[in-house]
Amino acid sequence: MKPKDTALAILVAIIWGSNFVVIDAGLADIPPLLFTAMRFVLVALPAVFLVRPPGIGWRNVVLIGVFMSVSQFSLVYLALHLGMPPGLTSLVLQAQVLLTVLLSSAFLGEKPSRKQLLGVGVGVIGMIIVAVGHSAIAPILPLILVLGAALSWSIGNVLARKVRARSGLSLVVWSGLVVPVPLLLLSLVVEGTPRHRQRPGAPIPDGHRQHHVHGIHLFAAGLRDLEHPAGQVPREPRNAFRPAGPSRRTPRGMDRPGRDPYPRRGRRRRTAPGRSRDHHPSPQDTACIT
Repeated sequence: MKPKDTALAILVAIIWGSNFVVIDAGLADIPPLLFTAMRFVLVALPAVFLVRPPGIGWRNVVLIGVFMSVSQFSLVYLALHLGMPPGLTSLVLQAQVLLTVLLSSAFLGEKPSRKQLLGVGVGVIGMIIVAVGHSAIAPILPLILVLGAALSWSIGNVLARKVRARSGLSLVVWSGLVVPVPLLLLSLVVEGTPRHRQRPGAPIPDGHRQHHVHGIHLFAAGLRDLEHPAGQVPREPRNAFRPAGPSRRTPRGMDRPGRDPYPRRGRRRRTAPGRSRDHHPSPQDTACIT
């Protein structure tokens, strides 16, 4: 391998790993399904004007887009939203390599070599170790979602292999057009509009009752109750619907070191009618008081 090719491979790995960190940070303020749709709107729409169509028919483009883009990325974003670590997500998602080899052998008739079978066996053992280790410290649901995303990716790989598109880049770009519309509609139904998003568990005013429920939080909460016995508190999922910024206003002076935020204030002196605050009692008044 040439040094140029090695440098490009390292660059791809850096971009790939940084991608999950950026997604995890963005999910603090944006719901997962809406975030996925926004990603493809900002990337796929400009790119289709620069890349030629793959030439495999719209039916194949839509079918590949459903598995390779819609299902894969939505499951990954949901897993990160529910607490899956970004580094572990990028590692587990590579199970698509193992699943692609198995699906290609089953549906395309491609016989794997002994080295490939050995690699698949080692990969399966590694996935089992990761699953057991992860389930001991966090809920298993995010891990299952990432494995589902890997399976969806591998199905998309097999379909792309079968249709033999003009180029892999054109297939990825044009299949990305399948993502925005269904995920925007699903986000509207499941995650709601910005007006209806609120912290889970907060009371809803009587005059503004919602006609939908936060399905993600209810589903995740139910599975956590089934997975964890009484007395064990699992890691709470990331709340993407809370408003940005502190929940309470910082009192004046708290952000300045050495300053008392609550200075003592003297009690306001009451004045008699017809007298000002600056009135000083005369000797006659003092004598009357004593």
